[in-house]
Amino acid sequence: MSSDTQKLSKYDSAHASEQSLKTRQQAIASIRSQTRNDASQAFLTSPPLNNGDQEQFERMGLAGFASFTKALAHDSIGLVDVDSFHLFLKLFE
Repeated sequence: MSSDTQKLSKYDSAHASEQSLKTRQQAIASIRSQTRNDASQAFLTSPPLNNGDQEQFERMGLAGFASFTKALAHDSIGLVDVDSFHLFLKLFE
């Protein structure tokens, strides 16, 4: 094999290796993108099911009862202020 042929052979080998690397990088990028999209779809949320507790306690005059209302205004006996609770709910609509 002549020295020119050897140089060409080394170039071809390096070029093929570079192409192989680019092909693998593209394949990995595609896999990452698909995985990211799949994970994003898996975490799409829907509103929680309503078991009727909120309406039941509202009818009893205990708006916000059995809900986390620590940050809302409360009356002197510790029940959540009804207006405060309704405003809180409106924020999420």
